[in-house]
Amino acid sequence: MTAGFIINRFKGDITLFEDGKKWIEDHTEKPVFGVLPWFSHFNIEAEDSVVIENPSTAAPPGIP
Repeated sequence: MTAGFIINRFKGDITLFEDGKKWIEDHTEKPVFGVLPWFSHFNIEAEDSVVIENPSTAAPPGIP
């Protein structure tokens, strides 16, 4: 059962997402609990996260 949604990694002006939030709530009949912004200043080690921004740096040395 889904209680609602949290929007992850949102870029830009959050006020521009109000229509999108309403659309999600109207079409799913579930609330949007919040919106998490895009943080680019975090440096999480590859072994501690799923690496999608820089996949080439995620491979161990010597492996292409």
